[in-house]
Amino acid sequence: MVLVIPIITSAGGITKALPKLNTANTEVRKYVLGVARYWLEQGIDGWRLDVPNEIDDDSFWAEFRRVVRSVNRDAYLVGEIWDVNPRWTDDKHFDGLMNILSGCPACLSAGSRECRPIQ
Repeated sequence: MVLVIPIITSAGGITKALPKLNTANTEVRKYVLGVARYWLEQGIDGWRLDVPNEIDDDSFWAEFRRVVRSVNRDAYLVGEIWDVNPRWTDDKHFDGLMNILSGCPACLSAGSRECRPIQ
């Protein structure tokens, strides 16, 4: 099962500015980890996280991974990080990275005239 939770503005569109979470704040950290645990307990198979490198806090991601794996040892963690950086794919961060723009050459070769996310 995949859970996608877009951030919707009051105008009905997806916001261009995501919140920057203060993971040094104990309450913020507890809340985010609780959300991760809750949805895993509901049956999701892992997490795809948008621009997780914006939370440049290795201890947070290590704790996030521990919480996720405590619920489902096979859960998959993928981060959308646009630069290739091995730092993010280890036993304290993510299982893999994705880069939405890396699919553009395939779209263009398939006849698309522009590179844009699929609606």
